[in-house]
Amino acid sequence: VGRRRHGGALSQRGPQNGHLGAFSLAFGAPRFLGKMLNYRHMSAPVATYTRQQRSLWSVSVALWEMTKARLSSLVLLTTAVGFALAEPAVIVSPVLGWTLLGTLLAAFGANALNQCLEYPRDLQMARTCRRAIPSGRVGIGLGFAWSGLLLGSGTILLTVVVNPVAGALALLVGLLYVGAYTPLKQRTSLATLIGAVCGAIPPIIG
Repeated sequence: VGRRRHGGALSQRGPQNGHLGAFSLAFGAPRFLGKMLNYRHMSAPVATYTRQQRSLWSVSVALWEMTKARLSSLVLLTTAVGFALAEPAVIVSPVLGWTLLGTLLAAFGANALNQCLEYPRDLQMARTCRRAIPSGRVGIGLGFAWSGLLLGSGTILLTVVVNPVAGALALLVGLLYVGAYTPLKQRTSLATLIGAVCGAIPPIIG
């Protein structure tokens, strides 16, 4: 009798477990699918943001940021002052416009090239980790191509339209800035002297 009761209990528990499994399958699957849908819904903005980062507009903005336009605009003032001191009678001249444009392009290129060389250190600082290359908005190859295009265009423009001396000086500023000032500023305070030379050459270009 005990076996029958025990067997009966087992026979009664079996269908109960079976019904419980069917209940869990019926109501647990939608809950699991709901979690998956919520997860996919939460991850969608991240994927969209990544695609936006790679858009043409975002890359264009990042390339513009690499030029440091506000800082480079100060070069225009010093170049114009040098031009006015050299030729006060022809201050309103197309040559002045070409001189300013070529000098500005060269300054843009030097600033962009500086960021290409400094991006490993920029990754380590909170102030600079959001720049174009450390943030991943611009690749290092595109950064070098962009900076070379700007520096080369400014140098060629000054050489052909203004005079070869102005073009050579613009190229010299770029090379001194990225070839001497950038690597030395992490090692010695004497790098500021090289930076001062770079700042003194644009008036000579004018």
